[in-house]
Amino acid sequence: MEAHFVHKSAQGDLLVLGAFLVPGQANDALKTILDNAPQDKGARQVEAAIDLATLLPEDSAIFRYAGSLTTPPCSEIVSWVVFDRPVEVSPVQIEAFAELYPNNYRPTQSTNRRFVLFGS
Repeated sequence: MEAHFVHKSAQGDLLVLGAFLVPGQANDALKTILDNAPQDKGARQVEAAIDLATLLPEDSAIFRYAGSLTTPPCSEIVSWVVFDRPVEVSPVQIEAFAELYPNNYRPTQSTNRRFVLFGS
């Protein structure tokens, strides 16, 4: 899995932080999200505090590239920052997410002459 944190500037520029989520120990932030996720379509007000930092790795090594939105219209207008190190979530949490959001993925895309930069 991958967690995306989408940021939009006052000027409308988009930046997405991405963190890979791999099977391991349960993650408190993901538990809170799953416990409060809507079971049906529509928005839901969540009162629970969520420490999103626990869905980001402590190691700040990153990859950067200019890319696109992951949902239609898939516009090529996003600055991506993807963390090199994954964050652990439990297999049960992965299964729970997959049940709530089946087919929640986009097919792998070609690099389309993008440059991927590694940094910290």
